Amino acid sequence: LKPPFQTCARLGSDSAVAAMPIVGLSNYQAAGEGDGASGEKQPPWGPGGIYHEKQIGALCAVHCVNNMLQGPLFDYADFGDVAAELDRKERALLGGAADLDYGNARADGFFNVQVINTTLSRAGYSMEPMTGDQIKNTKYDIAKETAFILNKREHWFSIRRLGREWFDLNSCLKTPRHYNDSDVRFHISDAVKEGYSVFVVRGDFPRSALEEDHKKLVEAVQGCGRPDQGYSLFAGSGQTLSS
Repeated sequence: LKPPFQTCARLGSDSAVAAMPIVGLSNYQAAGEGDGASGEKQPPWGPGGIYHEKQIGALCAVHCVNNMLQGPLFDYADFGDVAAELDRKERALLGGAADLDYGNARADGFFNVQVINTTLSRAGYSMEPMTGDQIKNTKYDIAKETAFILNKREHWFSIRRLGREWFDLNSCLKTPRHYNDSDVRFHISDAVKEGYSVFVVRGDFPRSALEEDHKKLVEAVQGCGRPDQGYSLFAGSGQTLSS
């Protein structure tokens, strides 16, 4: 499998955008999202050194997982191998001659939820869908989780907590967006209500470089939309840029 590096062509009208799935960066921008991020032109990091792959072609699933795990743990070939294995198993179950359409991966590099789930499961993580009933449960606090994966019209992206700071690591953004606990509660609840596919990811997340260096985490917070915030929140206490 060779990775696709061409971004899909921009859709020509608002009605076309509404009718067609997002499969690449230009389509995502045409739908009013993203700000021109390009993995071919920009490095895979953001303010403070936060790991943040930008979009290449339709490889959002790979970017989503790597951004969530804060490092280049997987590439196109890793996801492609999982997709091919799942295709083989599905064909065997269906008699060997079944037409799987494009299977678990498309030629443009888009991978479906089964590929992401299998990849994460083998790495020791669970990926569970969020439900409206879960959101309504007053005893459940979204902000106590560590990471979420969302799918908006076939674009995968992740939201990750580092210390007690949240970051939207969408690969279609040039710079991640910082969220506090209230922000993430609102965004996740709203996404579920709007019918997005939202998954909570749980597991033994390795500590990222920013969680080992509070000054870098402050830089990330400030550079990702909170320029006036001179501190970062860790699990136990706040740390300032000068401390």
